[in-house]
Amino acid sequence: MELSELFASFGQSELEGPLLEAVEKNLLALGEKGLTPGELRRVQLKANRILDRVEMDSYPKVRTLPGVPELLERLSAKGIRTAVQSRACRAYVAMSLERIGHPFAAVLAREDVVRPKPEPEGMLLLLVKLGCAPGDCACVGDHPFDIQAGKRAGVKSAGVLSGAGTEEALKAAGADAVFKRAGPELLAWLDGA
Repeated sequence: MELSELFASFGQSELEGPLLEAVEKNLLALGEKGLTPGELRRVQLKANRILDRVEMDSYPKVRTLPGVPELLERLSAKGIRTAVQSRACRAYVAMSLERIGHPFAAVLAREDVVRPKPEPEGMLLLLVKLGCAPGDCACVGDHPFDIQAGKRAGVKSAGVLSGAGTEEALKAAGADAVFKRAGPELLAWLDGA
């Protein structure tokens, strides 16, 4: 992978763990090795371009999950505003959301935050954009990072078994509820949340 090769060229070992965190860890290590701020910024920009390209190359494989358009339609009919926060680049997020065709009230991509999920920064920013108190909102996600970000922001959080998260991992992350898919049960939970 190009990211591994990039950091290997500076004597760094294999990337481990989630990519954004692995990149950050390697940049910190390079700073400790004596790279100047300018050199670090150039490495960071190269890493970001690689991440963006990998995400964009994967776009043709993106599929809207069953039940999501209907759920969004029902929420909209109830006057409930929706927002999206992603660890992906803005171009990828925009193309993916265009495919869904739903008018989200706010959207945040990787470039819009300093500290991505699982940190609460993006969730808190969305709360401000929506004019919503934590107790009046809910977070729905399919990855433990989604749940952790929601919980750290003080928002009720539900997991959906449609992505990287298993029921056990979503519950361990603090999910208030876990659903097999985005359907009527999730909608009922959101009404109550």
